[in-house]
Amino acid sequence: TGSLLGPIYHKSLSSADSLSSRQTVDSDTGNGNGVRASIVPPVYWDDGGSEKIMVAFTDSGDDLLYSVVVTDDGAPEARKVISDNTVAVSPAGTGSKQTVANLANDSSVVYAHYANRADLDIYRDKASNDGGWGGPDVEEIDGATCHWIRGNVFTHSSGNGGSTVVGYTYDNGSAGKTGYIFYNEFVIRAPALDSQAAYLSGASAGTPASDSSTAYLVGQSVGSDNKAAYIGGESISSISQSAFMSGEAATISSQSTYLAGQSTMTDNRSAYMAGVAASASGQSAYLAGEAGALDSASVYMAVIAAGVVSGRAAYMSGENTASGSQPSYLAGTSVATSSKSLYINAEAGATDSMSVYMTGIATLASQKSAYASGEALAQSNVPAYLKGQSSTSNSQALYLRGQSSSSNTMPAYMAAKDTASGNIAGYMFGVAIAIG
Repeated sequence: TGSLLGPIYHKSLSSADSLSSRQTVDSDTGNGNGVRASIVPPVYWDDGGSEKIMVAFTDSGDDLLYSVVVTDDGAPEARKVISDNTVAVSPAGTGSKQTVANLANDSSVVYAHYANRADLDIYRDKASNDGGWGGPDVEEIDGATCHWIRGNVFTHSSGNGGSTVVGYTYDNGSAGKTGYIFYNEFVIRAPALDSQAAYLSGASAGTPASDSSTAYLVGQSVGSDNKAAYIGGESISSISQSAFMSGEAATISSQSTYLAGQSTMTDNRSAYMAGVAASASGQSAYLAGEAGALDSASVYMAVIAAGVVSGRAAYMSGENTASGSQPSYLAGTSVATSSKSLYINAEAGATDSMSVYMTGIATLASQKSAYASGEALAQSNVPAYLKGQSSTSNSQALYLRGQSSSSNTMPAYMAAKDTASGNIAGYMFGVAIAIG
């Protein structure tokens, strides 16, 4: 620049040691207050392979701070205004002789700090990839008396917090003397995500977190991890050990599978189904719904299943038939047979080598005693009692209740209009006949 009000030029030196011809950046610069450097030290960044250089300066007419960008040694772009306020340039009574401003960049984001001419407080603004300066400017230090300012972008060590900042020093009212130099910093971003744990809180525009040990996601992001994955939202996560699903998605795991919804899953150890699905397992199968399950050890059926057969016990809940080698229970209108005990609840007939119990309208005969409850005829070889209008013959005793006749070697009881005979006893409940 000229000594007071000179223009700003630029040239470039190539790798072939060739100096380009100069181009004018701006001509309306400087200040009449003995300023020697209205230009602020430039900054550089790479924009996808294009080299960009930005320089800032004050305008001699309005004393505002402006910026100009040159790309790849091309023609300078149109200047853009940085400051909302007039900028201090070599404040009176000082030896500053310069524009009291600073540029520092974090890649393509450029931060400008300057001293307001009115009160010498420090203000800040920023631009992204030369897209224009935002506003309004932010007062960063109130009550300052800034005569010059210089700074840069750097990242603190992890021991000092790890933050990336614009750190700067400034003269706070020394009037060109010594002993008034201060330091301040503006934090650009907090420490980077940790290599072991990443936490995301909310539904912000932050990058989803992935981590080699643990990943936690709270919001609408997706996290994947090789050990554990937790998801809260509408995403799907798969993992080699455990998979937890909250929503309508499906997950398959080699060890445990949990399904909450209407999905189907298969697992080599246990399978749990909550919904209307079917599941099969080598050990246990549980069905909650209208499906069927088979299991080599236990079978449980809840609702309206078709039928279950088991090597030990068979339980039937409904109108089906069950048969088993030890006990069999039937609740319905079916028939069951067993080698030891037989229970029937219906209108069927049953035969058993030991005991037969009939509840209904069936006939029963026993080797020991026979009881008849109804209008039956009983005959016995010990005493005989006649209740009714029938005739009875017996060597010892005869009991008649009804209009029937019966014969038996010991006692006979009849409860109906039929005849029961047995070696020892016959039991009749209803109008049927049973012989045992």
